Amino acid sequence: MLAIALSASLAHACDHVSIDAPGLDLDVVDCEEGEAPPVASVVVVGDVVVADDDDEDDVDLDVDHGDHLVFQYGLQFLPEVPGHQLSARLVGERDAYLGGEIRYTPGSDFAGVGRLSAGFDVLGRGNWDLTLGLFLGSAGEWERSNADAVLIAAPVAGTEIGFGIETGRLFGKYRWLAGIGGGPVDDLLTENELTLGFKVTEDLHVFGQYLILSPGELDNQSGLGIGARLRL
Repeated sequence: MLAIALSASLAHACDHVSIDAPGLDLDVVDCEEGEAPPVASVVVVGDVVVADDDDEDDVDLDVDHGDHLVFQYGLQFLPEVPGHQLSARLVGERDAYLGGEIRYTPGSDFAGVGRLSAGFDVLGRGNWDLTLGLFLGSAGEWERSNADAVLIAAPVAGTEIGFGIETGRLFGKYRWLAGIGGGPVDDLLTENELTLGFKVTEDLHVFGQYLILSPGELDNQSGLGIGARLRL
């Protein structure tokens, strides 16, 4: 059973109209100006349920989906050539996560970094996020002193800190990563990401991003980017 109330202002004397039909009971009461607004109540009895128009566009985008996978691709427009970022994460209770990530910057002295990471959300699931994590992986650079460029890779380990907020269809996040290791780029490899996004659906999100990449002793790089993520 579903009841829908409608109202309108009328400037004439009160009327009361009742319409009875199988499965439908309609009562309309019109009052004079200055009185309570008229109300039309409709009660539908049957197997068909009709939703109120005011609620048709309301989508709960903050529901708990339990354990899920998140795939993300980002394209960053760096000064020399575009950079690419691809990641996959398994997210569980308290937004604890286990994932892998690759950042590739072709044409740059900094070849990129690949890492496995694990962490959790200090605040638990909700509209506010404060994530802490650790990662272990490898970073590489191109050695171009010889006729042929040589890729030099070394292990890297570090930490990740993120702060984010979600409200309705909009979300934002700042992420800071810092790693050290045995190669020149690992003197202190830091990444600063600022992401602002929009939830197209519950599971498909698009975003814009600003990245500052500081690969140790190599030149810093920064630029805007775009991307998308899919939740399964």
